[in-house]
Amino acid sequence: MTIHSGSAMLLDRLLVLLRQAAIAVFLLCLMKGPLLIAATLLPPQEPQRHQKQISLHDALDSTLQHHTTLEVQHWEIESARGARQQATGAFDTSIENSFARQNQQTPVTALQSQVPDGGTSTTVPTSDTLYHFGISKLFRSGISVNSFTNVDRSTNDLLGPLPFNTSQVGIQAIFPLMRGRGEKAVAATELAREIEVHSREYDLDHTKEQLLANTAVAYWNLVAAKRQLQVATGSEQRGKVLLDTVQALIDADEVPRADIYQVKANLADRVANRFTFEQAVVQAREDLGLSMGLSPDEILHIGDPADDFPLLDESIAATGAEDLTPYYVQEAMNNRPDLTAAQKREVEARMLLLGAQNATKPQLNFQFTTGYTQLRENDSAAGFFQSLFTSSHGPDLSGGIVYQFSHSNNVAKGQLLQAQSRLREAELQTTDLSRQVTAAVSTATFNVRTSIMRVKSAEEAVEAFQKALEGEREKFRLGQASLTEVLTVEDRLTQALASKVNAEQTNALALAALWLATGTLAGGARRGNIDSDLFQTMPSLHHRQPQVNP
Repeated sequence: MTIHSGSAMLLDRLLVLLRQAAIAVFLLCLMKGPLLIAATLLPPQEPQRHQKQISLHDALDSTLQHHTTLEVQHWEIESARGARQQATGAFDTSIENSFARQNQQTPVTALQSQVPDGGTSTTVPTSDTLYHFGISKLFRSGISVNSFTNVDRSTNDLLGPLPFNTSQVGIQAIFPLMRGRGEKAVAATELAREIEVHSREYDLDHTKEQLLANTAVAYWNLVAAKRQLQVATGSEQRGKVLLDTVQALIDADEVPRADIYQVKANLADRVANRFTFEQAVVQAREDLGLSMGLSPDEILHIGDPADDFPLLDESIAATGAEDLTPYYVQEAMNNRPDLTAAQKREVEARMLLLGAQNATKPQLNFQFTTGYTQLRENDSAAGFFQSLFTSSHGPDLSGGIVYQFSHSNNVAKGQLLQAQSRLREAELQTTDLSRQVTAAVSTATFNVRTSIMRVKSAEEAVEAFQKALEGEREKFRLGQASLTEVLTVEDRLTQALASKVNAEQTNALALAALWLATGTLAGGARRGNIDSDLFQTMPSLHHRQPQVNP
């Protein structure tokens, strides 16, 4: 009986030791938790890639260098320049030079048919040699000038045996008094085409800004995907440690065997979550490559992001929206290239309207012509042009008023209606764009301020859940908490880590939206050289220019 009692006591002692050993192993495994949690705050630990890491600056530079959309817009600017040159052609100096020979048989009367040798002829052969040289020019004031030189050699037996050479030299000036008077009317199309060239240049600047912002968004999305993958990987590793620990406790008959299914289900969910974020990393990498303008082969070799999310500017969160928003709205009104392009197109439409209004007026011109006419009888080739240098007779003078109008004038009236419609459309588009810019700046400013506060709150949540998890582990060790409670708090910590990444991503995207909304990218984008701090800080305050390399 005594031996049996001693054996029972020894067995109990052994069971206590086994229980303490199992709990020690479990606590030792749980002690790895903080290290794994800390690992979730570090850059993702994926399999080693051979590609060189890519910085945000490199991604932005690649966008400006390789994106085909920019090349398309460059050619659109060239097309606008061609249209401007075509409109300028109306004021080119025109030179005309012609030479003609004409022979014909001219019927004559019975009296004229008597020829000197006593015979008769029903026709008289005549020939004309004609030479014309003229220069014409339309000035942007509406005045047009035409100079002309005409030489005519005529041979006619009835008029004499020798051909006679007639030359006429003169100049004609036309002064419009109604339609076509003044540069704004005559050169309206040319001026409008010039404005359109500048408008498309501003369109190009805005496209650069949009593409740069798209690249920044894609870059931050890749950073976020990598960070979320790291969080999911850390959660999976903690789940494996927990599975091994619970299995050890089950083998020691310290916890019910049914607990293993809850832990396995939790781990399987974490593995599936990791696969989801691995897919997100691949998609984010492809999106970044497309935004950078890379070829399909180059997209496959994009490295991991070298830059982390922007540092928080907590002073912005403490600044009132009533101070930030008006400043940035004014910056946008001064800097937005798309708004400048819309304003220029409004001026262009108003210019075309002036030309259309002028076209509805009647044509009333004063014409004045002067010159001289000379005659020389000579049958030699040199005599043809010598008539230009014989003694002049004249001068010839002529002047008059030409009035012309169309009763209905439907063409001009229809063009005027179209011009009025285009001007009104341009005005409405400028007004609507101004409203959109103001709203975008206001929203972006608010988002930056709130995202900073959201990141701070997320950091506090992570810190609090880390401490809560430590407390649940201690309670579990003392038998005051269940495995479910430990898993719940651990999952909440994982969610807090993921929320922190989302908050930092939101802050980075809000900064990119504010840069785009304020138009403060235009300076560097126009020069094609972007500062490395772009999209990582707030746009400059107090009327300082954005930092760009010279």
